[in-house]
Amino acid sequence: MVWYGVFDEWLQVYVGRNPDVMDFFADLVGALAGLILLSIFSFWSASLVVTGITIFLLTNLARVNPANLLPITNTVFHPFAYGFFTMLWIRHIHHFLSIKAPQLKWLIVTLALPTGLLLVVKIYSVISGRYFGIWDVVLSAAGIAAVVVTIFLTALLRRRFTQKLSPGDA
Repeated sequence: MVWYGVFDEWLQVYVGRNPDVMDFFADLVGALAGLILLSIFSFWSASLVVTGITIFLLTNLARVNPANLLPITNTVFHPFAYGFFTMLWIRHIHHFLSIKAPQLKWLIVTLALPTGLLLVVKIYSVISGRYFGIWDVVLSAAGIAAVVVTIFLTALLRRRFTQKLSPGDA
């Protein structure tokens, strides 16, 4: 990771930027934080935590409102970020719960954390006086719903298909 930071700063000369010692130290702090996080949590847990923190930080602590600068990027960010977080959460659920789709309990547990993250991010936006767009909430919820519905329907179809092929029915 140290060598990555060195090469990252060295190569900046070729893209019109200047190397900076503070950027190098930021690279090292990020690498150290990643190592600590992966030492404490498993890969899936760490990925879930990092993705949640990234969504929160990009939404609430950016210096500028990305919706004003890059409306298309902002529109794409919300469904994909929350959809990715939801996929990680679904993958993570299997480590501590033995529920599987298609069950109502699975549906509730699957929707709980991504929806909770969305609420926390948007409530913080309101409290801090940041940009709050209802369209962002709709897109984020659509990303969550798309992943959950896809996995739920896939599991439902898989269950129906395997029941039809079971030898007891022949």
